[in-house]
Amino acid sequence: MPYLIKRLLSAIPLLIGITFISFSLMKLAPGDATSMYRDPSISQADIAQIRSNLGLDQPLVVQYAKWLNNTIHGNLGYSFVTGEPTSKAIGDRIGATLLLSCASFGIILVITFFLGLWSGYKKGSRFDDWVTIITFVGMSIPTFWLGLILILVFSLTLNVFPTSGYSNPFLSEASSLVRLGDIFHHMTLPLLTIVIGGVAGLTRYHRFGIISILNQDYIRAARARGISESIILFKHAFKNACLPIITILGLSLPGLISGSFVVEYIFAWPGLGQLGVQAVFARDYPIIMGTLLMSSVLIISGNLLADIAYAKIDPRIGTLS
Repeated sequence: MPYLIKRLLSAIPLLIGITFISFSLMKLAPGDATSMYRDPSISQADIAQIRSNLGLDQPLVVQYAKWLNNTIHGNLGYSFVTGEPTSKAIGDRIGATLLLSCASFGIILVITFFLGLWSGYKKGSRFDDWVTIITFVGMSIPTFWLGLILILVFSLTLNVFPTSGYSNPFLSEASSLVRLGDIFHHMTLPLLTIVIGGVAGLTRYHRFGIISILNQDYIRAARARGISESIILFKHAFKNACLPIITILGLSLPGLISGSFVVEYIFAWPGLGQLGVQAVFARDYPIIMGTLLMSSVLIISGNLLADIAYAKIDPRIGTLS
C-alpha cells in the first residue's frame, strides 16, 4: 500500500509538469483562437476585445494558473468554436477512445505473450524464422501508411469493411446485439492497424526474454531433475520473462495511445484523437488542453498499472521503492 500511495503522489507533479509544458507550447505556437475572426469587416478593436474576453491577453503563467485552478474545481472551460463545455465534448468521445485502446492493448498482450513465448522456446525453428520476418516487417511499417493501405485494400477494393466512422446511423433502432456487431465491424481496420505495429515490437522483446531465461542455470537444473518442459516453460520461464515485458508495455503505452489518436483521425473514429486534431486546427485551446489532460491521465494510469503488476510479480519492487 505505501508503494501504491507513493506512486499516486508522484503522478501529481508529473501531471502538472506535462500540462504546463503542453500549455506553454500551445501558447507559443503562431496564431491563436482569434485567427478564425480574421475578416476585413472585423476591426482590430473588436479582435482585441475578443482576446480580452477569452483571457488571451494575459501572461502565459497567469493563463495557466487560471486553467489549473478551474480544472481542479472540475471546470475544463468551454470550446471557443462551439461553446460546448469541454467536459461534455470529452465525455462524449472518451468511450470510443477507451474501447479502441483497451481492445488493442488486450489483443496485443495476448498475441505478444503467445508468439514471444513459443518463438523463444522454438529458437531457430521455421516458426521462429517466420515470426522474426513478420515482426521486422511490422516494425518497419508506419502506422498512418498501414491504415491507408488497409482502407485501400479492404474498404475501397474488396468492400469488406467501412472506410470510417463508429457505427451505421441506419441501425440506431436495431437491437443491442446488432449495433454492437456493427461497432466491431467499423472498429476492425483501426484495431488491426494498431495491433500490427504493437505486436511487432513487443514480440521481439518477449522472445529475447524467453531465450535469456531458458539459458539460465536454474532452468538447466530443473531439466536435470526431470521437471516437464511445460512446467519449466509456463511456470518458471514465463513468470520471470513477464518482468521485462511488463516494463516495455508500460513504456509503450504513450506510443500506443498517441498512435491510436493518429488512427482515429485516419479512420474518422469519434474519439479523443479526432477531437484533439480538430481542436488544434481551430486553435480551440480549452478542447486541446482537455484532450491533453485526459490522454496524460490515461498514460500515467497505464504506467501505474504496469508498476503495480510489476510489484505483484516481484514483491521486492514494492519493498525497495
